[in-house]
Amino acid sequence: MKIIHIISGLGLGGAENTLYNLVKYDRDINEHIVISLSNKKFYEKKFNSIHVNIINLDFKNYFLRSIFILLKNLKKIKPDIIQSWMYHAEFLTIILKLIGYKKIFWNIRNSTPYSKNFKLKTKILIFINSLFSHVVPRKIISCSSLASKNHIHIGYDKTKLIDIFNGVDLKRFKIRNKIIRKKNELIIGCVARWHPQKDYLNLIKSLNLLIHKNIYNWKCYLVGKGLDYQNTEVVMLIKKYGLHKHVKLMGPIEKVENFYNKIDFLVLPSKDGEGFPNVLAESYASGVMCISTDVGDAKRIINCKKYLVKPGNSYKLYKSILKMFNDQKRISVQNKLILRNRIKNKFSMKKMITKYNTVWKND
Repeated sequence: MKIIHIISGLGLGGAENTLYNLVKYDRDINEHIVISLSNKKFYEKKFNSIHVNIINLDFKNYFLRSIFILLKNLKKIKPDIIQSWMYHAEFLTIILKLIGYKKIFWNIRNSTPYSKNFKLKTKILIFINSLFSHVVPRKIISCSSLASKNHIHIGYDKTKLIDIFNGVDLKRFKIRNKIIRKKNELIIGCVARWHPQKDYLNLIKSLNLLIHKNIYNWKCYLVGKGLDYQNTEVVMLIKKYGLHKHVKLMGPIEKVENFYNKIDFLVLPSKDGEGFPNVLAESYASGVMCISTDVGDAKRIINCKKYLVKPGNSYKLYKSILKMFNDQKRISVQNKLILRNRIKNKFSMKKMITKYNTVWKND
């Protein structure tokens, strides 16, 4: 089949990563073309490296011209399937449906469609999509069971929703030997872009409690877009809570698979918006334990309830970090293999690819 993927952008993010993995490991089965609606190009290099054609548009600044280019390419390519990713791409397929394209599929990546962090125009877009979900897509693929539930609640067609959890590239994420560092110094990692939904204030407050309890034998590395020293907001926040000696800003990292093996455990402090948190699954695949707030489908990944905490509760997060400091399973080779096998059995790339193809072929 010839499949066109329409996505809001190709910047650094979970949806973009999943699309890349899907295309990479499905190339022998189907032909894939990716259309990006913005000029965010982090993943363009990766797609180029596997010889996948990318068509970049700029809907924000050149809407009518972008529509013309899109329709021209669709007419030329004659796709068997149009697969959209995220809300703006979903909205665009409403137009495509009206002019005759029939085999359209949507892809939901966010578990909180009513998030307070969304702009008004995005909320309006989601409302319109909910109305047209009954007539435009053949199926609506969701990366999270909670995302499906919440979208049904706001009006999405429940008969069309199907859960396909993200697959993890086990060839990329592996258990490796950690880099030698200062004795007895624990390294906490967090991989998430700078955004209100990620709730870095929650993490910083919990780390501040460690200082108040005179616990100093740790460092925390923050990785993601916006987490660098040019971001004065995060820099001031770190200084305000007395963490400048303990927290290191690393910005976005292209080879994040190497980062997991430099840390003792991962923390995800999000307040909402997570669908299927890729970072938790990637960390487990690398044999690294995690603490997460109970957001999206985190509970499907985390295998220990004491490391799943209520969002926005920095004291509970702090207590979980303390428990992790003293948990000998962190260094157990057997436990690392258990974590990796959990991902291998539940969230393999092969399972994800098979399920996508089943949906595409049967509808």
